[in-house]
Amino acid sequence: TLRVMPKRVVVNKRKHRRIAVTVRNSGNAAAVKIKLCPKRIRAIRFMKCQTIGRVAPGKSVTRRFTIRAARNARTQTRVLRFTATSPGAPKAGAALTVKIRG
Repeated sequence: TLRVMPKRVVVNKRKHRRIAVTVRNSGNAAAVKIKLCPKRIRAIRFMKCQTIGRVAPGKSVTRRFTIRAARNARTQTRVLRFTATSPGAPKAGAALTVKIRG
């Protein structure tokens, strides 16, 4: 499963915010080579995909992403989606609501 904390965030133009994305292995086998990626949105700049090596069954791993509103972004609310993929496991997703203020 995939969880984003906090669920909502407000970002001012040219300012940074850090968000935490938690991947939990709910299966009974270790998950390997997990790729955690945010979906590209033109109004929000963020870090690239992150790779998690191994997560034991029942355990969780948290990774942090820094997001920033684009210089030319207008005041709006956007949804930033994250996906976690691993070979042999179903894809997991979570969403973060980002309010951009000018």
